[in-house]
Amino acid sequence: MTRLLVRALQSLVIVSIAMALVAPPAPAAPAAAAPADALASRTFKLSYRGVNDVVALIQPMISERGSYAVEPRSRSVTVTDTTDVLERNNDLISGYDLPPRGIDLVVQLMRAEEGSRDPEARENKPRRMGLPPAVIRDLTKWGVITPIGGAAVSTAENESGTVAMGDEYRLRFSVGAVAQTVGVIRVERFVLERMRPAAEQSKEAAPWAPLMDLVLNLKDRQTTVLGATSSQDSRQALFVAVTASIVEP
Repeated sequence: MTRLLVRALQSLVIVSIAMALVAPPAPAAPAAAAPADALASRTFKLSYRGVNDVVALIQPMISERGSYAVEPRSRSVTVTDTTDVLERNNDLISGYDLPPRGIDLVVQLMRAEEGSRDPEARENKPRRMGLPPAVIRDLTKWGVITPIGGAAVSTAENESGTVAMGDEYRLRFSVGAVAQTVGVIRVERFVLERMRPAAEQSKEAAPWAPLMDLVLNLKDRQTTVLGATSSQDSRQALFVAVTASIVEP
């Protein structure tokens, strides 16, 4: 009886050892996930935009704990912040660091004078030019609109140019960034100038006198009308109608 009990115990030990050898190892405890507010770093390499422009774009997105470093030589910006902020900056920069978008500018320069609004009284007046003069006549005191000059220019983001507007005027412009998602074209400089009469020109005075010097945010394919006059009592004024259109790639 004792021998049978010993053999049974020996068999039980052997089976227990065999099961321990073939049993799979216990799964390792899962690694603790990084907290959502942990800081991380990401470097953004720029292809088209300037480093300073991108810094100005992302600065409002940086949290109080975040920071950034720029490397102008490699055209890169390194941002240290939470994962959520890094993802938002990535989306922002990806939509901004794109090849320069083409812009078509159509500009009309007009002289406006006080006069009759009666269509019959305007039969012998300067011809109508379309929507902008009609708007000017309807909304202001100017009843007679005379075209001076116009131009259609193909340009692009971050480009500048100068176009003649008749014999006495010229327009200088500098296109900035295009926010295509909201359809806005920023014009950093929009300068209308008039050539000074020969009697007024001198070594000290520039040959061109500025009449307008503006920064514009133009809506895509919408006409903006700008006016300039020497005083509220003046009987003449200049109006510029400008339409900017984003060229589809």
